[in-house]
Amino acid sequence: MIITNDNKYRGNLGSSLKLDEYSHVEKPFLEQLIHLGWASGNNEVLELALQQTPQQSYRTSFSEVVLQPKLRQSLKTINPFLTEPQIDDVVRKITTFEKNSLIESNQKVLDLLLENTTVSKNEITGELSPTVRYIDFENVENNIFTAISQFKVNIPGTDHNIIPDIVLFINGLPIVVV
Repeated sequence: MIITNDNKYRGNLGSSLKLDEYSHVEKPFLEQLIHLGWASGNNEVLELALQQTPQQSYRTSFSEVVLQPKLRQSLKTINPFLTEPQIDDVVRKITTFEKNSLIESNQKVLDLLLENTTVSKNEITGELSPTVRYIDFENVENNIFTAISQFKVNIPGTDHNIIPDIVLFINGLPIVVV
């Protein structure tokens, strides 16, 4: 699915310049993602305006960086044995951090993505400590790919925002910031 806002967010900024960043970098990048399948099935490419609401990007506030509805949907698809309370726990593991450094937090997320995690029990089979995967590296079609342009994020402790040109998500987790 592709969602665009043709009354772009740039205002007059790029109207007098033919070599503006949106026309020559962002738009071609988004079009390439569409050609690669980022706008088919559950995948989507969203172009947001500067004036946006968090709900337009599957969030309840601009302080969130994970698209939790997409993460929860992917977890259930990849790990069909998970119960709702287990999904809550697995989501909490990858979205909640102790007061560590940014490097330590990033290392924790990378470890979870590459080495996976576990839950106490598979309620269907009784298996103890089954592996839970955030990304399905073996069956790529089980993942949800989302690209969002102008992904607004609050800067903690301020009233200011950052707005990266494009953020790429796999299963609701931000993987690439452009």
